[in-house]
Order: sequence, then C-alpha cells, then structure tokens
Amino acid sequence: SSNRTYAVVDMDAFFAKVEERDNPSLRGIPFAVGGKSMISTANYEARKFGVRSAMPGFIALKLCPSLKLVPGDFKKYSKASAELKSIVKAFDPGGVMYSLDEAYLDLTPYLRNLANPRKIPRDFNPPVSPALAARVAAEIRRRVRNETQGLTASVGVGGARFIAKMAADANKPDGQLVIPHKEGLTFVRSQSIRAIGGIGKATERALAGINITTVQHLWDDRIRVRALCEALSWYERFHFFLAVSMGLDYVASNDQSTIRGSPPNSQAFSDDSNAPKAAICIPPRVAIGCERTFPATSNKRILYHWLSLISRSISEDIARAQAKTKASGEVGG
Repeated sequence: SSNRTYAVVDMDAFFAKVEERDNPSLRGIPFAVGGKSMISTANYEARKFGVRSAMPGFIALKLCPSLKLVPGDFKKYSKASAELKSIVKAFDPGGVMYSLDEAYLDLTPYLRNLANPRKIPRDFNPPVSPALAARVAAEIRRRVRNETQGLTASVGVGGARFIAKMAADANKPDGQLVIPHKEGLTFVRSQSIRAIGGIGKATERALAGINITTVQHLWDDRIRVRALCEALSWYERFHFFLAVSMGLDYVASNDQSTIRGSPPNSQAFSDDSNAPKAAICIPPRVAIGCERTFPATSNKRILYHWLSLISRSISEDIARAQAKTKASGEVGG
C-alpha cells in the first residue's frame, strides 16, 4: 500500500466569494452569479433557499424572490484562480488544477521534508503524522485567505485523492479535515455513496434498488453490485465501485488523458512535461448526454425544436463513441 499523502484545496462558493470581496454590499444577502437563463453559483445565504449551481435563474428567483443576480466576470475569476495556483504549487509543483477553484496536491515530498529537514537517509518512509498534515492544511488556508484578499478554501487530506476530496467536502466552508492513513478505509465506508465524486442521482437510484446506500454496502454486497453492473453494461463501473470501497483511487482505463495525470479540463501547475502529475480518481463514463440553456417558455414549437436539436446531438455523440443504447431515457425537468 502507498504511504503517500494527498490534499484537495477547494475554494468556497468561488465565483460568489470573488464578487462579494469586490462588492462588500453583497455580504449577508442572497445572491447568485449568472442571469435568468442560468446561474453558475450561489452564495451560502442563497443556498439556504435551495438555490444551487447550474440552476436556471428564473427557477432560483421563484425559490428566493429576494435573490440578486450578479453578472459573471470570468477575467476576475481567472485572476483569482491564478493566485490560488501560485499558492498551492509551493506545496506541490506537480499538482493539478482540476478546475478554476479546485487543486489536487501530492503533499508527500513537502511533508517528508518538514519531518526530516536534515535529509537523513531512511530505509522506509512511514506516513507523516496527522498533526503535521493538519498544520500544513492550515497554512494553505491561511495563505489563500491572505493572498487572495479574503477568499476562503476548504482543505481535505488523506491517503488517496478521492479521500482527500471527500474530506474537503465534509468540512465546508472554510474548514479542514485530515483523515489519517489508518482511518481512511473506515472513513470512506461510513460515507453515503453520493459523497463519492462521479456518483449522481441516476447511479444512486440504481444502487438503491438493491439497497446499496453507503460505501460499506458497496463492499459488503459487491457480488450483487457486480450483477447489477453487468445487467446495466456498467462493466468498468464495477471496478470503480470496488476500488473506492477498498479506499483506492481509480482511473478509468479508457481515459488516456486521466491515466497520464491530466483529467479533462484540468491544468498542471508545471509546463514541464517531465514534472510529476496527479492521476485523479475519476469514474468511467456510463452515459452520454447533452443540454442547452434557453429562456423559460411554454411554446411547444420551441420546445420540440430544442428537443430535436438535442436528440440529434446525442445521436451524433453516440455514433462517434461507437456506443449502443440499451433503452431510451425520459425527457423531463
């Protein structure tokens, strides 16, 4: 097994916090970044009303009539993201920015250097102490707050990248959680399956049909899980379930960019092709979909027009992927 230590640095309500930082009058009121067609994120005050990312703005306004919509400014967010990248690469030059507001780091060399500053040769490298990892996590958060003029981040640390991600999510906002190596498996198996990145509502419903609701269930009932995956042609998906239920990172074998360490839409800290890069736990793709955002309407001609375009786009994607559909899904809101 590996004694490496990983961290995930996840900015809190990133776009909203940038807007709030630059416009203090937004503090304390519910607001979302975006427009009536779609919002990209909402601050925590708005989330109390059920407003969330990737929600049409007109629906968000129904949930929260006092919601203020703020136009997005990608240049500002990119600048803040560059500041985050500059901070975290000091802890792992070979880390990966998974998105504008999320970084995956391998802290092992940094932590071992702190624990052994005199570079005394060792025959083995045991896991670093959780206290030392917590100290570094706190330092990352402190630097983020100071060097981004008040933005906050949540940091998770664990013996696998997906465990670090779960730990970061568990203590949001502006928190940190270190999962010691020996407690990693216990922590993972205590979680709901929805806590695992890549498991959405459809997968959750399918697993709930055989009474699988926690990661512990995935492991205990792995024979039935395998039968379900075979019935749904989720062949590689089963290996993903098995890996995470054993506390291991998983990389889909058909995603070559991920195997090399650079997930889709990610950016390595270093431009050096020889620099080490992180392979992030990403489940295999089990569905092909398409979406378009358009203004609220009850005009059937417009709706059928969009349905036709979306269906054609999905058909073309399926043909390109040489995939087969077992059954047609429902179209609904």
